[in-house]
Amino acid sequence: MALIDRPIIIIGAGRSGTSLLDAVLGAHPGIAMFGEFDGTIEQLWRQFWQVSAAETLRSRRIEAIRQAEPEPDGTSDTLIFERVHGLERQERQRVAGIIRGALDQLYTLAERPERYWGFKEIWAAGPDWQACDTVFPEALYLHIIRHPFDFARSSADWQRLPFTAAQLRADLASWLGHLRMNAARAETGRYFRLRYEALLADPEAALAAPLAYLGLGWDPACRSAFGRRYVPSGRDSPVPPGVAASVAAVRGLADAMAELGYDPPGEALPRPAGSPTPDAAPNAVTRLGEGRWRLNPPFEADSGAAWTARLHMAPELAGFEARADTLEQPYRSPLMLHEDGVALGPAHSLHALIRGEGGGRFSHWGKQHILLFSASDQSDPNRNGRVYTISA
Repeated sequence: MALIDRPIIIIGAGRSGTSLLDAVLGAHPGIAMFGEFDGTIEQLWRQFWQVSAAETLRSRRIEAIRQAEPEPDGTSDTLIFERVHGLERQERQRVAGIIRGALDQLYTLAERPERYWGFKEIWAAGPDWQACDTVFPEALYLHIIRHPFDFARSSADWQRLPFTAAQLRADLASWLGHLRMNAARAETGRYFRLRYEALLADPEAALAAPLAYLGLGWDPACRSAFGRRYVPSGRDSPVPPGVAASVAAVRGLADAMAELGYDPPGEALPRPAGSPTPDAAPNAVTRLGEGRWRLNPPFEADSGAAWTARLHMAPELAGFEARADTLEQPYRSPLMLHEDGVALGPAHSLHALIRGEGGGRFSHWGKQHILLFSASDQSDPNRNGRVYTISA
């Protein structure tokens, strides 16, 4: 049975190898990984603890307890204050238990054979560590870090932004901010820092310490995760000139790179005449006719049998974003998926079923405007030689 209050939480900046690390750990027979949680814990905590309705009910409950068991006459304000805080701590644990129970029901954690479970969390802004610490007081944090210049290149290419010197400096500053934000988890004593480059070079050595902490050993099945492509950026822009100036422009960056053993790259050479430009990256879709498009690889590995098609990178499909499934309207998407002309499905499938069972299940999801799908036989759609099309 998975230890519900002791998840493995992968943290780090996006474009740093979090998907690969999630897949490597998920391939271990003792670990069940569920991919990106997208702020689920914070959102649940805000709804169950911080919204006014919850605060009002909590205050009434605490006051009812105090009226049922009043403090003796003459009790000092300090002792009353301490008692109220004690009751609030009890309420905090009660809410944390409700959230863990909901996750257990949703992901059937108590029924899983793996000893551990986990997820990855990519925060765009500062996370609510208090929520994580309260809901998961024994969580293990795995912080994965990538060379800042590789991160910057991948981030710009992923967003289809020109990789200029200004963009490079903005991404370097973002890298440093994420590094400091996530490294703050070291204070828990349940924190391991991994370099993406070390994970690629020798995954067994890179994961030796965190696996030993969990009482697990390396399993050869983990290497199977390296046979897939994870969220490729689609192009490989050259680093703009002025590397030294870019490092100097971000205060603290040089020290952070030195601590991690990262050297600045050499100055970029001019692009050879006639070589492809960044804008030459393949289109996400190709129009086949009225209401029909071919999905173009590479498809991005999600977890388990699930893959992602980048609909958000196809401007001609922008109109479908507002018609994608959401929690409030889980069956509204009109998109259908075909594999070599054969309809796949069911559509609108739960993401956990797509990842866990595959079989052609898919979901057109609104928040990220993505198509999460599986091949009919759980194969890799980048390599199985089949054509995937969507129609409306």
